[in-house]
Amino acid sequence: MENKPWVMFLKRWLLSVLVAFGMLTAQSASAQTTLPTSVLPAKGEWKHMVPSSFDGTIASAFEQCERDAALSDSDPLTLEKCDVLKVKLTLGECKKDVMVPDGIVFDILTGRQKGQSRVWFNMLKNLGRDDLSELCDLNDGVYAYWFSGIRNQSCNNVAFVFVPQSKPVAVTPPKPKGNCRQVPVRNNGLLPSSQIYQGFAQDNCCCEGSTYIPTYINESERYPSNGYTIECD
Repeated sequence: MENKPWVMFLKRWLLSVLVAFGMLTAQSASAQTTLPTSVLPAKGEWKHMVPSSFDGTIASAFEQCERDAALSDSDPLTLEKCDVLKVKLTLGECKKDVMVPDGIVFDILTGRQKGQSRVWFNMLKNLGRDDLSELCDLNDGVYAYWFSGIRNQSCNNVAFVFVPQSKPVAVTPPKPKGNCRQVPVRNNGLLPSSQIYQGFAQDNCCCEGSTYIPTYINESERYPSNGYTIECD
């Protein structure tokens, strides 16, 4: 049975819808990339890449890093991090062939404008494509992207992302309990003690008259009562 023209049109329309949906899904997956990206909101967009803006050499990447590190003392990009970048690129310890999608926000982005080297901050990648890069972990949450590797497309520039590091929670070790004991306390001296017996008159049972017994004071000494204190090591 021969297909009618409107049936063929419907099939083509459905196919175009499916292709468009697939492209949207791919873009959504790219936006959810796990590649390092800034936690700060973007202030601008990177929309145009000038091929071969910089030399595609490790020396050029290192020089760009040094210029960026000298801009501020308040961010984690330092000259020591640039040394790490140079060493890792030289030893091949960075991730190669990383395809960087749009949606990544760079804390620092190096580029050229009117032939002059420039630096932009908090820039959103929006080039309309994925771009090849080497990704270097410079430690302490500092990551470097080096966009090189594709002839007549890569601009060989570097970009940096700062990922905040969680601070370890300081745990105070419990104070060890010392060995405690009771220590007796006793005064070696003696305390005076007095007993007073009042005088009185006593009748004689066999004779007339009374016998008077005078007041009597008995002086003695006694030890104080013992006690104790608590002493710990």
